[in-house]
Amino acid sequence: MSPIYHKSHSLEDTLIQATDYALCVQTVAHQAILLQPKSPASILMVATMHELEALRVLLEAALIQAQIPAEPRTLHEGLSLVLAGLALRG
Repeated sequence: MSPIYHKSHSLEDTLIQATDYALCVQTVAHQAILLQPKSPASILMVATMHELEALRVLLEAALIQAQIPAEPRTLHEGLSLVLAGLALRG
């Protein structure tokens, strides 16, 4: 299924949708491993799952950054907010 993109979507909506798709792909890869755990391709599927988890973390960080109010902040303050948000979600 292809993602449905509307020009009216906000950046936050798009990031949430991308995070959902990454989770779906990760779930499919996990199911493929469960079906044939001894397949040579299962090593690639495990690697894919790890990369998708990294992608989801980056997408969640981007979502948190998008939700930060547009006040001038130092880089240090912005990073602190992102890390605090990730700690709350994780």
